Amino acid sequence: MTDSDNIRKIKVAPYPFFAVLRGNFGSHTESKGAIVKLTVTGFLMEVPIPCVVGEKYEVEFTLPVIGTEYIELVVAVKSYDKMRSKTSETREIYHLVELHFRSLKVDKKVSLENFLRQIGQVK
Repeated sequence: MTDSDNIRKIKVAPYPFFAVLRGNFGSHTESKGAIVKLTVTGFLMEVPIPCVVGEKYEVEFTLPVIGTEYIELVVAVKSYDKMRSKTSETREIYHLVELHFRSLKVDKKVSLENFLRQIGQVK
């Protein structure tokens, strides 16, 4: 029996993962949420506070398993808002925002491409 036979492989779901969005949210300066889809161009993020399309923000997140940390400038491109519940007492709005990276450095882009390849999102 070799050492490699004793290694337990644990599958980790790539999405969603935690992120912090910083910028102008009215009375708040940051919004904590989850990235639900990531590409080399940008990402989709669930946030509790809506974003303004065209507004610039700073995002901070760490890629799961790989551990590469990102603090990047992004711009809100689209915003999707919908009600989650139908009763007036438990009205909750779901905010999904599409954000694009402004200028991703080459090493960060390569790390992101490797992550997407490893999870099978791109070939």
